[in-house]
Amino acid sequence: MENFKLKVIYSHGYNSKRIAHEFHKPGSCGDCQLEIVKNGNEYNFIIGFAEGVNLHNVYIKIKHDFTSDSRIFCNGYQSWSVSREYCIDEKTSGLTLLGKIINKRYALDRYNGQDQIKSKGRKSTFLSYTYTYLKENKDSKNIKLFGSLSERSGFTIFDIDGISGEIIIRKDCEGLENINKYMFSLYEDEGEYDEVFDRYFNAYRLKKTGSSVRLAYLEDKNRKYSGFTTWYNFYQDISQRKIHKNLYYYTQKNPTADIFQIDDGYQCFVGDWLDVDLGKFPNGMKKIASKIKSKNIIPGLWLAPFSVEKKSKLFKEHPDWIVRDSKNRPYKAGSNWSGFYALDIDNRNVKNYLEKVFDTIINDWGFTFLKLDFLYSACILPRNNKTRGQLMCEAMDFLNETCNKAVLLGCGVPLGPAFWNVDFCRIGADISLEWDNKPYMRFAVKERVSSRNSVVNTVFRKHLDKRVFANDPDVFMLRTSNCCMDYVEKYILGNINSAYGSLLFTSDEVEEYDDAQDKLFYEIIKGMDKAKREYIDDKTLMLEFEDKKIIIPLKDNIKPSIVYL
Repeated sequence: MENFKLKVIYSHGYNSKRIAHEFHKPGSCGDCQLEIVKNGNEYNFIIGFAEGVNLHNVYIKIKHDFTSDSRIFCNGYQSWSVSREYCIDEKTSGLTLLGKIINKRYALDRYNGQDQIKSKGRKSTFLSYTYTYLKENKDSKNIKLFGSLSERSGFTIFDIDGISGEIIIRKDCEGLENINKYMFSLYEDEGEYDEVFDRYFNAYRLKKTGSSVRLAYLEDKNRKYSGFTTWYNFYQDISQRKIHKNLYYYTQKNPTADIFQIDDGYQCFVGDWLDVDLGKFPNGMKKIASKIKSKNIIPGLWLAPFSVEKKSKLFKEHPDWIVRDSKNRPYKAGSNWSGFYALDIDNRNVKNYLEKVFDTIINDWGFTFLKLDFLYSACILPRNNKTRGQLMCEAMDFLNETCNKAVLLGCGVPLGPAFWNVDFCRIGADISLEWDNKPYMRFAVKERVSSRNSVVNTVFRKHLDKRVFANDPDVFMLRTSNCCMDYVEKYILGNINSAYGSLLFTSDEVEEYDDAQDKLFYEIIKGMDKAKREYIDDKTLMLEFEDKKIIIPLKDNIKPSIVYL
């Protein structure tokens, strides 16, 4: 990290005037000073102030020589966000024009964090969270990686400009008040892809504080876990009868299954987790969990612990538990259900409530696999003199420790705070019943439900698998009913999930499979081989296997294809 420029912008509480200082090396400037402690590839930055200040911005500028063949990996804001390598003439963008028009009602920018940090949306400009890497060209086996070693000091955003040849490393520190010291750690490394990621995540793990390290599902690098989830077929239309039926047929088809998970729809409203819909589950959830366990399979349950929908009793009865903006208005976290809001995880009453919920679900009902969704709600706004990154890290620490008797699957979560705090983590978008969702969704927002976006993330976030958690690429589907994907699209989804993921869920009613579907089902859950080579060329993802080439166009709604060699 030579020839850097570090800029710090702050103000004093008694004076709103902003002060800016720029450092080219350690030393003093005005009433603040910079110290840098280097340890191998790790750089620790310590900024001290003569008195307490309000911190507004800290960023580092470094130069990089990009070429017309350069590739830039951009890690999206959270698990659903598009994350892949880009060609230098592309860009990362925010909402489309249609998305901006409907954003006020649907809060689309909350899902990708662009209500707080906006992409420039210009050609050759890129935005990446927590870490990024650069390649000389599509064929290069070596990468140059820049990364944060903790998001507790604030999210780390890499703002890359391929035209000016600048990488700006920003710390999302807005909201810190009356501080005398600000510290953060960065990592820089160069070399072969897997070796660099091994070193980077080893260094990251050494910095982890706040909670225990989950390793149980990382030890066997080749192990695949399989199971059933109710969501991608029944969605909220679930019932005790449907659970019993699919539990029977799925475990008949896959007697070595690991997990059977009940998704959204068992509860009356999001937030009221212990109010079970007795019309759907007249015998309650405890008997369902017991039935699942009787098949020697882990019972799983979905919930979104930091979210609460507007129609819930929790929202109506505890308005003081809701995160509010600077004008004291509840800050919308998204448009799902009846619209939903974030619970303030710093509120002791919120923690008490969630501890009661988890104790009931795990120790009374008996669900020992929890899919925890929409987790970004915890850090929707900076508050309580904490950055969004600190709030997210503390929220994930809370889940890790409170649910220490359960296996955790994180979803809808900024990834850095999830490292080693969950056993499994989603690493891509929800799949769609079509290849790339409905036209109006494609025209509105990049961060959408999309099978195409899901498989692209599964390939390009492969470096996370079995290093920081086990990757959940979302479900595969082989069924012909209630699915608009053709055979090629379903084959590609299953093949890539199997080759690059570690958790292989389906929502299909597997008793309806024919012989060909059965054969592919067993190939998928056993684990298929990765491609020999993956690269982006002309806005197309190419995967070259021994016997075939998979071609996935990344623009418009062009269908994927398979070329057999």
